[in-house]
Amino acid sequence: MSFIISSRPRLALVFLAALSLTACDPGAQSAPEPAKPAVVEKPAKPAPNPARQREGLALAENVLASPIKTIDGKTLKLADYKDKVLIVNFWATWCGPCRQEIPHLITLRQEFKDEGFEVIGVTHTSNDPDPETVKEFAQQFKIPYPIGYGESNLILGLQADGVRNNIPQSFIISRQGKVIQRFVGFGGDYPQTMRKMVQEALNDKAGD
Repeated sequence: MSFIISSRPRLALVFLAALSLTACDPGAQSAPEPAKPAVVEKPAKPAPNPARQREGLALAENVLASPIKTIDGKTLKLADYKDKVLIVNFWATWCGPCRQEIPHLITLRQEFKDEGFEVIGVTHTSNDPDPETVKEFAQQFKIPYPIGYGESNLILGLQADGVRNNIPQSFIISRQGKVIQRFVGFGGDYPQTMRKMVQEALNDKAGD
């Protein structure tokens, strides 16, 4: 996999660009004040169809091995789930569309978890600097899947083929470690399309 690295001098700004969604509401009451994004605000409603990442994009080993430090003090990586279908969801506590998407992710996880499916929520310190706020948010929304902080290899690696400055972004990853679908934003027919893609990935035993 080739990585497209920003020319900005500070790596923290690269992460911020990767995880800041202009469609989100940074003024949410329960959220910390995020750094101002370097892009112009746009309407929150996404396009009616999901943005598709290059079909079958195989994730590099350093992406699969990149640590995610969870809010309960553990460390996990995508490689731990090599025999499962995953949704990796980039989000932030103050993001309005993220809040709308989370209940649908919870429903998907409840429906398919016994078939080899998991959801992992990933934020970053530039968006959610206080882990306690993230913990409280996860408790409030009763999020049953792992929530943690991602690093550069994971964030930039997953976003290598497309949009980097919007959240939520959700990536459906096959058992073979390939990105088979990417969703940018939330709305429209996303819940139905996401469910269908997860089901198809679970039924695809060979990964062909």
